Amino acid sequence: MVSMIIADDELIIRQGLMSINWSEYDIKVMGIASNGDEALSMVISKRPQILFTDIRMPGMDGLKLIESAKQTGLYN
Repeated sequence: MVSMIIADDELIIRQGLMSINWSEYDIKVMGIASNGDEALSMVISKRPQILFTDIRMPGMDGLKLIESAKQTGLYN
């Protein structure tokens, strides 16, 4: 099973994404974050294979989140 973290600042989007039966696609949701900082913390501690992120979020946006996750050295 593939592991994934979802990051989006909008509650309705997070709820919509969680209504998907991810296990049907062999994906396990390891965490749901409402901002980039929270998501980065989850990425470091849980090391998901997929990061499903919104691009536009207040604070750390999705692009900065991806860049920061890559800089941890956990991902190529």
